[in-house]
Amino acid sequence: MFCWGKKPQAQAGSSDDAAYKPLIVTEITDTSVEDSTASPRPSSADQAQLVKQWLLSCNIQEGTEVLEAIALQRPELVRGPVVMEVARREDRNAEQTQKGDTVIEIQPSPSSAEPPSREVQLLPMLQFSTSKYYCKEDEPTVEVQVLRLNGSDLRSQVSYSTADKTAVKGVNYVEASGLLIFEPGERSKSIRIELIDDSAWGGVLEFSVNLEEKDLSNAVLSEHISSARIQRIDDDTFPTNRFKEQILSRKVDEINSVSLFIEYFKLCLSDPVIRSGTIKTIIIGQVKNVFALLGLFANIYLVDHVLASTKPGDDPDNYLLVNKQWSLVAYIFSSLVPLALFHAADYSKFSWRVGGKARTSLSSGLVNSFLYLDDTCQGEVDEGALQEVMTHDTEALIKVGYNNFVNLFALLGQIFLFILFQVGVPLISGSSRASIVILQMALFPVMIAVVLSLRLRVTRQTLNDRRDSDRAMTRHIHEMLANVSLLKDYNLRGT
Repeated sequence: MFCWGKKPQAQAGSSDDAAYKPLIVTEITDTSVEDSTASPRPSSADQAQLVKQWLLSCNIQEGTEVLEAIALQRPELVRGPVVMEVARREDRNAEQTQKGDTVIEIQPSPSSAEPPSREVQLLPMLQFSTSKYYCKEDEPTVEVQVLRLNGSDLRSQVSYSTADKTAVKGVNYVEASGLLIFEPGERSKSIRIELIDDSAWGGVLEFSVNLEEKDLSNAVLSEHISSARIQRIDDDTFPTNRFKEQILSRKVDEINSVSLFIEYFKLCLSDPVIRSGTIKTIIIGQVKNVFALLGLFANIYLVDHVLASTKPGDDPDNYLLVNKQWSLVAYIFSSLVPLALFHAADYSKFSWRVGGKARTSLSSGLVNSFLYLDDTCQGEVDEGALQEVMTHDTEALIKVGYNNFVNLFALLGQIFLFILFQVGVPLISGSSRASIVILQMALFPVMIAVVLSLRLRVTRQTLNDRRDSDRAMTRHIHEMLANVSLLKDYNLRGT
């Protein structure tokens, strides 16, 4: 327990008595011993008021917390970046501890004298020099600076690490982490992060570097700038740099559309998520083609042996199983199981995120590129065209362009196996129609190519006209909404 008492007689004659009247906090460690010289214990409110007056004389604002620390005889109190150490007096008299008592003097000092024995120390604060850094893609590294504020007498350390945002480690930059050590006197440290230059368009990409608490020593982190964003400005053209000269000179009409789309296909394959989903889609398409070819041979067997009328002298070895009934059951089972597996594979395509990832990457790249244009270039962009690109053209490019191009591999495989079946069956059966079938299969793709080439120009012109009409309508709606107040005022004019 704690009580308030008089100063022991051994200290009564000291020279300090003329300067101030001490406050004695006595901790009774042995309750069986009573101090005959102790005065009645003040109330809790009186105790708090006395200590509060002493604290105010020392210019200490955290009165409540320091009062608790003194009452519990704690050597220090931590509040945010401020560490307040309240030292015990060094001239403690051994006579004061007789009878198992511990006496602590809290002596208010007059304004002309030195303050009580205590230390107020500010821990350094660590933060980045700014919350955002910019760098170009062709730069080998980007350098961020960590500052140490509020003192540099201590040896401080802090760990850091990078984190992905729109930029991906290993693709756009090299992952970095480590420990920064500030020796006494050092006020700043630099972190260098390597950048990866590629030829793929991606707009403005961003990653972050963060100061962490786990290895923090003799410092505190800033609440606002302990994390910095690094934005990498892409200098590549869409979709790759193959036609960079024509695009920058605004001669897009000179670029072959097929070659341009192939470059876009390469851009999509550079994304690991899109590449993985695309490969799975192509593999499943080819597996379906193989099962379709096996199904054609199974249908021939079904008609010629299972469903055909039994004749005397038929060889029982022609049946797949023991008899026709079991052979029919095996045929049905072999047809239903692949259908169920292919249905599950088609359902799982939605989780491969091919279309969604491709459209997200394209849309975010376009938005970032537009936002980082200067005012002159932004003024040259047609608002209707921009909205049409974001809402319609990106979706059409993915669905009609990329997805159909991926499905083309399955169609080509299907045509190849179909030709193989049409040519192989007559040759195996010894039919004379093999040469006619080969001629038909050779002429079919040639005829398709001729028809597509004849209608390509008309189709392209029709699609361009529809696109221009949609953009004009969108632009008209934007102008109407921007001038709706003027239109209302015009309608209110006098007749």
